[in-house]
Amino acid sequence: MNQKIKFTTDGVRKTTLKKYFNNPDLAPSRNLVNCQRVIRTDDIQQINQHSYHQTCFEMLGCFSIGGNFKAEVIPIIWQWFTSPEWLNITEDHILFGSKKTNFWDMGDGPCGPNSEIFFDFQTEQELPKNATDLDNKRFIEICNLVFPEFYHKKNEYLPLAQKCVDVGAGLERIAMRIIVKQAINKLWKKKKKYRFNATKSYKDYVNKLITPLLIKNTTILDTSAGKGSFFSDREKNGLLLIAGDNDKLAVNYLKENFPHLLIIQKNALIDIKRAEYGIKANQKLIIIGNPPYNDLTSLKARKIKEIYYYLKADYVCVLHPLSYLIKETNFNHLKEFKDNYRLLKSLVVDSKKFSDAKGASFPIAVSLYQLDKKGMDYEYIKNFSFQLENGKQFSLNSFQFLTDLVNKYPKKTFSDEYLNNLFFFTFRDINSIMRNKTFISEANNYSVPIKKDKLKYYAYIDYFKEKFQGTIPFYLRNFDSKKPKKITKTKNIKEFEAHSSKIRVKKRKDIFYQGIPLATRQEKITSDCYFEWQISYDLKETNSKFAELHKLTLNKIKIVDKEENPTGRYIYELSDLLVEILRKGFIDLKYLKKLLKEVQEEKQFIEDELEVSGLILKIEIIIKEKQKAIGIQPMLYLCIPIKLVEEYSEIENNLAESKQKATYLITKNNFQFVIETIRIFALLSKKHQKDIVNILRTILHFKENVK
Repeated sequence: MNQKIKFTTDGVRKTTLKKYFNNPDLAPSRNLVNCQRVIRTDDIQQINQHSYHQTCFEMLGCFSIGGNFKAEVIPIIWQWFTSPEWLNITEDHILFGSKKTNFWDMGDGPCGPNSEIFFDFQTEQELPKNATDLDNKRFIEICNLVFPEFYHKKNEYLPLAQKCVDVGAGLERIAMRIIVKQAINKLWKKKKKYRFNATKSYKDYVNKLITPLLIKNTTILDTSAGKGSFFSDREKNGLLLIAGDNDKLAVNYLKENFPHLLIIQKNALIDIKRAEYGIKANQKLIIIGNPPYNDLTSLKARKIKEIYYYLKADYVCVLHPLSYLIKETNFNHLKEFKDNYRLLKSLVVDSKKFSDAKGASFPIAVSLYQLDKKGMDYEYIKNFSFQLENGKQFSLNSFQFLTDLVNKYPKKTFSDEYLNNLFFFTFRDINSIMRNKTFISEANNYSVPIKKDKLKYYAYIDYFKEKFQGTIPFYLRNFDSKKPKKITKTKNIKEFEAHSSKIRVKKRKDIFYQGIPLATRQEKITSDCYFEWQISYDLKETNSKFAELHKLTLNKIKIVDKEENPTGRYIYELSDLLVEILRKGFIDLKYLKKLLKEVQEEKQFIEDELEVSGLILKIEIIIKEKQKAIGIQPMLYLCIPIKLVEEYSEIENNLAESKQKATYLITKNNFQFVIETIRIFALLSKKHQKDIVNILRTILHFKENVK
């Protein structure tokens, strides 16, 4: 070898090895390897213009001069290219070229057909259609395999005396590929721990939520299936089961372990169409799973739910951070999803259930959404009842926050209204308050200026941190800091008594099964019991117990039709409660007019076999045959868990006493169930819709007149 050469322009071939290609007998060996420092001169003007040009680098060379050729080398190179232990290039990532793209020729000297290996910096993008599209800053060449068969001399291509092999690979670029592969493997192992090892109960929870929705030929799709956790116990049974993932390791695992699934390698954030998954436009589609939000794709986390709208999924049942919903900014970023889907149910669980990783807990929601043109706004989320595993519930309106009273983020400029020697460390939510410092004395990139009249609130946050460090429950950790409440009288609905003949205590093993009646004088009432109330929305004058029942109403209002003619019915139970929440100011006339418009626009009903969840909020719908006519008769029952009544501590694990009463308080934090019950009543049938429309018109007319 020529020890005097410090740099070369293209590996070593045009200098020290060039003479061997025409005279193989001069070579010290038929097979040679080397490593040579290289400096590029032919495109040196491109240095610093693009990320894929380097000033100097080290080129690895592997040569065979008149020894091995295609038959011996190609199997070895193929294994190196495609084996999971090495570069792991899959067949669908191999593009076939022509002499224009796959013939190595640098002017006078050895030349021949070649294969080039590129690293893709934008794997989320679709692959190009042909090899001519690879010469751009998205791809960087890391290796070149050349079979020199000819010698280029002026305009002639003369056969070489011996056919040769020339493999050149950039040391730094190969190292980059290996480092990235190691990072991917490390991430995969982390996913095994974190993303895919959700305990069986959450998968079962998802399955129970979607089981009442399944009919023959329903498609169930997990766009980020990973190791197939959500399909582990799911048989086909007339269903089309599709598992998608962008990770080749995941796809290979799924193919080996789930032969009954349709497996598709697809980036779920790019070019989303039903046809990409083989789903027809008219097929009922339910999307399930645990979409990625804690790995590299979290940079596009806001797009995760958008894909469900693009696929026009009928239902979506997935795990996601609760912060997607409870933080108004995050919620507003959901765009098409929030405008076209409605949250039906959400179980909030601790992130620690999924991982042994260190760090503070945060809440994850297992949520069921339904495609609904009415969508949902942030007010709907604020009033929504989120469920915990222990059976308790909470809503955003159950708390008061400091969000509107203080700044949480730094300001570049501020006036004399602010303190000049005291600042607060930026904070996003309770987790960040608990993790970071609070008051600081010097301004920096993380300092929040404090208005003089707001100092008391920042002092409260500081006290809040010291007082409750380590005791905040996981489901509150993504909330804003809570505001101390003033001691005021609770504004509840006036006492309202339901007729006992329409209420009974029932028991079930969990919320997904209809309960069985409990003989409360013989069996003890336990925490898994609930009150089933066959609630009515009006009272007919022809009812044999009209006088007795009418006395129970708080608002003695006659219901009229569109022409204001009496219908022979009165406000009662559900409609009575609606008047009360209007009186208390929980809703206003504008809200009621919007509700009326929504009800009037409904065109499909349960009696027409509209598909609805068997369980929505605290409402059960049971379909029965009509007693005196042909057809079905939807029945609605309101279900109130025993745990939520005021006398629960006295009732629990005891037998019921004669004429014993239980009290359920309706407040600003939970009145939303009245509205949802009204909506669902209007879905039962055209007759129910007409009745509800008359009720809403009557209440609007009554309130506008008395106002």
